Amino acid sequence: MTRSGGVVVLDSKWRSSVDVNAVAEMTASAKKAAVRAQALARSMLTAECGAKHRARQQPVRVQAAVVLWGAVRGTVPDGKVIDGVRFVDDRKLIDWLLQLDGPPVPHEAAKHLLEQLKVYRETAFKAAEGRTPQRPDRSSAPRRT
Repeated sequence: MTRSGGVVVLDSKWRSSVDVNAVAEMTASAKKAAVRAQALARSMLTAECGAKHRARQQPVRVQAAVVLWGAVRGTVPDGKVIDGVRFVDDRKLIDWLLQLDGPPVPHEAAKHLLEQLKVYRETAFKAAEGRTPQRPDRSSAPRRT
């Protein structure tokens, strides 16, 4: 969450090389995360949650970016935007975040959204653990000789 940039979804990627398909996959992954974050922000910043100032104004803007690390930084130009997703050289991330501009996010709204995202994340991780098939414990199983 940034003061003047809204919510920024960062998908961090380290690659030594990349092809057109990998760039498309990184773009799709970042867009999917941004869509989820936008839906969460919209549902969490409602008038019932004490965010009436948001209900009358624009919703919080959500931007997606892929931060590139490693040799791939030279392959995908810094600042390139593909399908609404910006690619950022890791060495320029702080400068990029500092230059973001948009309607200010009030402190209380940002604080509330971050608290709600933490709760959502904990709930989502617990739900995912419940869906993950557990491997049987074979430590006590008889061994073949």
